[in-house]
Amino acid sequence: LSLKLLHSRLHARHYVGHPVFPGSLLLVKPALFLLLISSLLALAKCSTTDPGILPRSRRVQGAPTPLFPILHDFTVRGVKRRLKFCGTCRIYRPQRAAHCPDCDNCVLDMDHHCPWLGTCIGRRNYRFFLLFLAATTSLCVFVPVTCAIAIQRDKEERGGGSIFDMSNMPRYLVEMLLIVYCFCLVWSVGVLLC
Repeated sequence: LSLKLLHSRLHARHYVGHPVFPGSLLLVKPALFLLLISSLLALAKCSTTDPGILPRSRRVQGAPTPLFPILHDFTVRGVKRRLKFCGTCRIYRPQRAAHCPDCDNCVLDMDHHCPWLGTCIGRRNYRFFLLFLAATTSLCVFVPVTCAIAIQRDKEERGGGSIFDMSNMPRYLVEMLLIVYCFCLVWSVGVLLC
């Protein structure tokens, strides 16, 4: 939606051949398109990739669970290790694996269950999750900066004025809404990168 709105506003005002910055916005549309496509591809890849779900025990679901110790200690090359037993999956989980109550599975290196993606973030899809966050944050920074430049250039063409002068607010309603929306979104998405 923001790509379509920004495209129509930039195209309607002919900013490509602006005398102050000749050809500077020629790369805006491809850059915006590249960020949007990379964000959507990372979203699709992250949500469809297996996060590292551990297979359940092959026991019959209705069979009574034998009494296993909750913790299992063993030694590998002189280092003591401890595995926890998951009663739902009926397996001893490796270290850093956790049971997700939303997915009802044990996941390797589970970070969290993401409700926006509808899946857990684990060992196998963590890099796609970080790519999704980086592309979305970049998009949320790029769109308001481009809108601010478009507003400033339009004000310069009409006789000056600052971008912070709100006397022509109705004229720039779409751009201002995009700036506010992306500002709010960058804090909710960008903070996850930290």
